[in-house]
Amino acid sequence: IGIKVLSIGSLAIYSMFMMLGGMLVPYFYGICFLSEDITWGKVIGCILLTGFIILQTFSQRNAESDKQNANNRTRVLFFTLCLIIFFINGMTGVIAKVHQIGENAVSDVSFTVLSCAITAILSVVMLGGIFLVKSNKEKYIDVKTCFRWKPLVTMALLGAAAYTGNFLQLKAASKVPASVQFPLVSGGVIVISALFSALIFKEKLTKKEWISVVGAFLATFFFAF
Repeated sequence: IGIKVLSIGSLAIYSMFMMLGGMLVPYFYGICFLSEDITWGKVIGCILLTGFIILQTFSQRNAESDKQNANNRTRVLFFTLCLIIFFINGMTGVIAKVHQIGENAVSDVSFTVLSCAITAILSVVMLGGIFLVKSNKEKYIDVKTCFRWKPLVTMALLGAAAYTGNFLQLKAASKVPASVQFPLVSGGVIVISALFSALIFKEKLTKKEWISVVGAFLATFFFAF
């Protein structure tokens, strides 16, 4: 879903939904199910983050309201997939937290290795399913493209970065409250992704979008109080 989202919309908007989901879903899980303390800082941070994601969504819609109907349908698909990413990314943090505080938790290394293995198996199954519905010519082009050095290096770097981050978050999950860890970890990613989208990919962000990105980052600091 994430790859599809990046092909039809802004990296900054996608990252906003992904990171806020990674913050807010574990936050509410920690408060509701792990009896973590509700502090004024956490409440303010939660309210601000919710407000900024709404501002981000409507500023994106208003900025492109004069485009064709076909693009309107694309925007609907984009924001629908972003909402799905919001909840899925949040649940990955919840699942990791539940495992780490459980009595039968495996080691951080074992959890990471097993996650990678399962991901690889599911990827092979999905790839096989896609190949079944494609023509021989399309299969040949896909295989030829996948095994070029640039795609292989890109996928290797993506996998290394993702699972290194997952491993480090697992190390922290057993010691840091979920309602604090995930907001603090995600706040920096929102700003970095927005800066990359503007400076490297030349995506034009409106003033409201910049306010949302910077405001969401600043709001995460309230979760520490």
